[in-house]
Amino acid sequence: MSPNEYYYQTIFEHFKQNLNDSKYLIIIGYSFRDTEINKIINDNFLNSDDKRIIVIDPHMPKVEEFISSGKIYKIGKSISLVTLKELTECL
Repeated sequence: MSPNEYYYQTIFEHFKQNLNDSKYLIIIGYSFRDTEINKIINDNFLNSDDKRIIVIDPHMPKVEEFISSGKIYKIGKSISLVTLKELTECL
């Protein structure tokens, strides 16, 4: 295994573990175009009914096409315009 392969394998394992251990996933400015990342999110985060995804993006990608299940909250603004009230309403 090359150093790059080991590095990315380690990073993805940490990502998967953090997704499994978390109740909320806040995504800011991700377009959901990376099928491997989307699969990791589906397989390692949306494996429980009590987990929620909060997407903050003024362009609002079509999240449902990439995330097969789970509660998804969308805030269609730039992160600098999101209020604490808006964010906490999603939690």
